[in-house]
This record gives sequence, C-alpha cells and structure tokens, in this order.
Amino acid sequence: MDARTTSLSDTQVQQGLNLVLREGLATQSMIVLTSGAFLIAFALELGASPLQIGIISAIPLYSNVLQILSIELVRRWRSRKRVVVVGTMIGRSAYAGIALLPLLPSGDSRLYLMMIALAIQHGMGAISNGSWSSWMRDLIPKKQRGRFLSHRLVYTQIISIVLSLGVAILLDRLNVYYSGSDLTLYAVLFMVGSLAGIVGSLLLAKTPEPTQADIPQPLLSLLALPFRHANFRCLMAYMASWNFAVNVAAPFITVYLLQTVGLSMTYVIGLTTLSQLGNIAFFRFWGYYADRFSNKTILRVSAPLYLFSLLGTVYATLPEVHTFTYLWLVILFLIAGVGTAGTGLASSSIGLALAPKENSVAYLSVLSLTNAIASGTAPILAGALANYIQHWSWTLAIPLNDEMLTIISLQHWDFLFVLSFILGLHALYRLRLIREPGGARGRILVRVVLANIQQEQKSRQRGPWLLNIPVSVYSAVARPQQEKKIKKAA
Repeated sequence: MDARTTSLSDTQVQQGLNLVLREGLATQSMIVLTSGAFLIAFALELGASPLQIGIISAIPLYSNVLQILSIELVRRWRSRKRVVVVGTMIGRSAYAGIALLPLLPSGDSRLYLMMIALAIQHGMGAISNGSWSSWMRDLIPKKQRGRFLSHRLVYTQIISIVLSLGVAILLDRLNVYYSGSDLTLYAVLFMVGSLAGIVGSLLLAKTPEPTQADIPQPLLSLLALPFRHANFRCLMAYMASWNFAVNVAAPFITVYLLQTVGLSMTYVIGLTTLSQLGNIAFFRFWGYYADRFSNKTILRVSAPLYLFSLLGTVYATLPEVHTFTYLWLVILFLIAGVGTAGTGLASSSIGLALAPKENSVAYLSVLSLTNAIASGTAPILAGALANYIQHWSWTLAIPLNDEMLTIISLQHWDFLFVLSFILGLHALYRLRLIREPGGARGRILVRVVLANIQQEQKSRQRGPWLLNIPVSVYSAVARPQQEKKIKKAA
C-alpha cells in the first residue's frame, strides 16, 4: 500500500485507471444502499423523530469540515494513498455496525449508535476525499482527464439508477411476503453496502500513486485571507445562505413522501431517479451557457427553478392527497433535477473562478468549511422546528360562487418547504452582490434560449407543429452549441 513511484509507465497508468473505474462502481453501490431514502427509511423504522432525522441528515454535511485534516495527514505521512485507504476502510466498516443495530434492544440508544457510526464513516470519508482528489489529479493524464471522469460519472450514474430502482422494487415485493421485516431488510442493505465499500478500498490499495511533487504546508496561517477579500466574502455569504436554505427542507422530502403522501419506496426512488435524469440531461446545457455568460448568470436562472419546485410541493397535498398528486410530483422532481444541475455546476465553478490562483487552496478550504457549517446546521434547526409545528395548520381560501376556493393549505412539513423558499429568495439577494466577469442578467439567458428554440422551429416549419415544439426544445437543450450555427446560417 505504501509503494509509490516518481513516474508511472503507460501500462501502470492504464491499470490504475481501470482500478479507479471499478472502485467508482463499488463505492457508488455503497452510497446507493446506505444513504438517501434507504437511510431515512431505516432511521424511521428505528423510531427516529423529526429532530433526529435532522441530526442524521446534518452529519454528512458537518463532516466536510474535517477535509482540512487531510492536508496535515498527507504532510506527515507523505502518502495520499495511505490516507485514502486507511480512512475509507475505517469509515466504510462503520456501516457494518449500523447493520447490527436491529439486534440491540429497541430505544433511542440504537439511533445514537447510528449517529456515531455515520459520524465515523463521513468523517473518515471527508478526510479521504481531499487526498483522493489530489491523487487522481496526478494519476489521470491531463489530456484524458475530462473524458475519463465523465466516463466514470456515466457508469456510476447508471449503476445508481439501476441499483436504487431494483432494490426499491425488491424491498416492496419482499414486504408483501415478509410483512414486518423492514428492519432486517434495511440491515442487510447496509451490510452489503459496507462490503461493497470495503471492496472499493481494496481496489484503491492496488492503485499506483505517483510521488507528490511538493508536500503541502499547513494552512492555518492562510485561512484568514478569504475574509479580507470583499468579493469572496460575498460569495461565502451567498453559498452559506443558499446551502442553509436548501437543507432546511431537502432532508425531509423523503419523510414527507413516505409518511404524508404515503408513497412506497419504489415510487420514492422512482421520483429521485427522474430528478437524476433531469440533472444529467441539463448538465451540458448549463455548462455551455456558463462558459458563454458566467456562473452567476446560471445561478440566477437555475436557483429559482429549484426554489419553485420546493414551493410547489405544498400543492401535492392540497389539502390532502388528490387525483393529480402523482403527476404533480413527477413534474416537480423533473424541475428540481433541472435546477440542481445548474446550481450544482455553477456553485462548484464560481469558487474556482473567484479564488486567487496563488492561494486557491486556502480560499476553497474556507469556502468548504463555511458551506459545511451552514448545511449541517439547517436540518438540525429544521428538525427541532418540525417537532414543534407538527400539529400546525393554516389555510387561505377565498369565496367563489357560494363556495370557498382554497389558495394554499399548509400542514407540518409544508411550513418547512415555505420557509426554505423564503430563505432561498434571501440567498438570491446575496447573489446580486457578487462580482463575476462576464455576468449577465438571468432574463438575457432566457431570451437567448427562447430565440434558439424559435430558430429551431423555423427550420422545421414543414413538419407538424405538435412535433416541432418538443423537438425544438430538445435541440436547444441537448445541443446548445447549435445556436452559433443557426445564427451563421441566418
């Protein structure tokens, strides 16, 4: 595990890339089986309250604070590979401990042990992630880095969608034949997930590591620099407020779907998959216009899309589950996927764009720390609030033809969705204060896209209009670079 070489042969590099690809599949399998809807459902079966769900959701977010320890460990051990392999082996073994929780007597102690195990796993994962990124930067040849990472992303997304849907369907079918065995089924998921993660760590242990050119120095003396940079302070304020706003509601959407709407796990995972597909479909679109305008422009358009998908959730049960609930949720999750594709891409890029090159590590480390604190605090406070407001209800209705027309009706989780929407609007105000070269108002981007769609429609005037519209929209989204060719032809 400690063997390192100053330079790697082409054969060693190719072997390393094959191992990293296989490791990605194993690690993604672990993530699917031990997080998201499956983790929340497992916690609910253990009797978790809204506050405890909030704490469980906050642990992975708070754990990102520990990324900075990776730099010190690499400096002392002089091996990124050792940091990654040891950290992931310890962390992923903790999932096996969670799988054993149903064997313990019922009570809050099982939930507390789950929280401790999650803290170990995500803490070790956060420490490993920083070293892994630096290791992969040196291992993957620069000329094929983008192609390899996108190739790896496609495979991990495919296994995520197939595995999550398959497991959800299997769980629902097994519940029919083995009613009341939910805890055992989730325990098996976590044990299999732990084993998959350990396999990923073993694959990393076989992966070669080029010697690091220069050992990183301690960052403590540099951590104050971002706070002296006015524009970067505005970015940190926006990112913290946005992550806080999003995580007020996001961790509880699964609980809402399972308990309030009454969906099965298959439908919950299906909706998540739809959101992922919308996310994947729009990455290229947002990336093209981010290069043409700016990351800030993308955030001005994509962030409101996500916020309105959150606000729209309150109408899924107006005032209870209704005929159009399932169709409405499909639309909302697709919109959310489109929005998060833009916010995720632009948020990760804008920090790189605004951080000074000479001290980028320090700036990005501080940005990650502030995001982790804001993201982790939100679900804890939201969970405590959800406990307090679980019996609240509020309805706004107006008289119409001797009847009352309900405009909005809020109950329990709906208040969190509305609060998240309001806090998100405040974050968008902070976005206005950031200065980024090439920025443009969001409506300029909307006009350009609409013009692109119109140009596509004109080029297809001979076809049926009912088919022309969706085809033109698809062309504008899937091939945004065609806009230049259209303009030249015009």
